[in-house]
Amino acid sequence: MAPLNDAQRKEFEKLIDQLERIRTELNWPQEKIASLCGVQQSTYARWVLKIKGKTGGSEPTELIFLGLKAKTPELIAELEASRKMLDKLLKEIESLRKER
Repeated sequence: MAPLNDAQRKEFEKLIDQLERIRTELNWPQEKIASLCGVQQSTYARWVLKIKGKTGGSEPTELIFLGLKAKTPELIAELEASRKMLDKLLKEIESLRKER
């Protein structure tokens, strides 16, 4: 299986960085994002380590990356929808607090 070329590696790093930012905002475990990506949590965790330049990190093969890239619009849309629902819920809670 072919490793990522430089352009793919940059795309991969950007995608994982974006997923991690949203995941953190939503306070989701890595396992949930890994499931959306179609991989195990340990695989996703190694990808995160890789983009952070930490020991134990790895990147997907080209074939896996291309599959992940194809899922990206769906992944981001689902995460954005979850973020909007969370924002709405937080606003409702704040509104109820103010009514007290």
